Amino acid sequence: MENGSATPSLAHWIIILVLGAIWGSAFMAMDLALDGFGPFWVAALRTGLAAPVLLALATITGQSFSALTSDRAWRFVVSAGVFGMALPFFFLSWGLQYVPSAFAGIAMGSLPIVLVPLAYLLLPDETLSITKIAGLVIGFLGLILLVGANGPSEIDADFSMMGRIACIAATLGYAIASVITRRSPKVPALIFSCGALSVAALVLIPLALIFEGVPKNVPSHAVWAIIYAALFPTALAAYWRVLIIRSAGSIFMSLVAYLVPAFSVVFGVLILGETLEPRTYFALALILSGIGFSQAKALRMLFGFNSKPLT
Repeated sequence: MENGSATPSLAHWIIILVLGAIWGSAFMAMDLALDGFGPFWVAALRTGLAAPVLLALATITGQSFSALTSDRAWRFVVSAGVFGMALPFFFLSWGLQYVPSAFAGIAMGSLPIVLVPLAYLLLPDETLSITKIAGLVIGFLGLILLVGANGPSEIDADFSMMGRIACIAATLGYAIASVITRRSPKVPALIFSCGALSVAALVLIPLALIFEGVPKNVPSHAVWAIIYAALFPTALAAYWRVLIIRSAGSIFMSLVAYLVPAFSVVFGVLILGETLEPRTYFALALILSGIGFSQAKALRMLFGFNSKPLT
């Protein structure tokens, strides 16, 4: 595997499965949080609560903010915080008011498809192969079908399309953040994430106060949902992501793209009782097939080396 990483051990596979479930549950958690908070507050609290947790994790693991002393590093952190966290977190929260959480999870699952053309345009070392192009075509067909798919009958028809587009816009924001992160100076991952989350919180909290005011009469399940979304899908998952990439490689980490939309459907349909049109499942199949084609080379590399224990 790349960068000296070896084929993942059983511990890696367990963590990647749990990580997929945690990220897949984020959409359900945000949907529940919207019962008591507006979309600005959902995004603001998710970032504002996660940042100090990541700071504590960085301190425990010996990562220091001294790596962010250069102006260039801060420019990348601020860009990632605004374009890769504040905007997509808000778009996703706003869109979840009008689409099922399972739909949002499927949209987020398309991230590798959206990322391929952006990386090709903005990163000089990226190339396009026939399989990547095939994956793009198949994946974008899935996205087109997904955006046009009908939601449950109770969703406001005037806003459902805008909600779908907002979820796709959030995916684009995450893709932009990935490119920004890859082009940034070498900064410890938890420090970079903590700095970006802090920037996002500083942007979102004033906007939440201006447009939504101070939350009142918030039901307890909404409070617990936003705490869960901040601590697990945002903070803890970020730490595990670093652990997986460093010990098993980024190629193995990319497998989570297959797990997130699948788990989001499980949580949305089985727990929240959401109803999805049959073509939404077909769109999911197309998106996952597109990811498979676009990552064909990486996936072939994944299964050819000796195991390395999790450290």
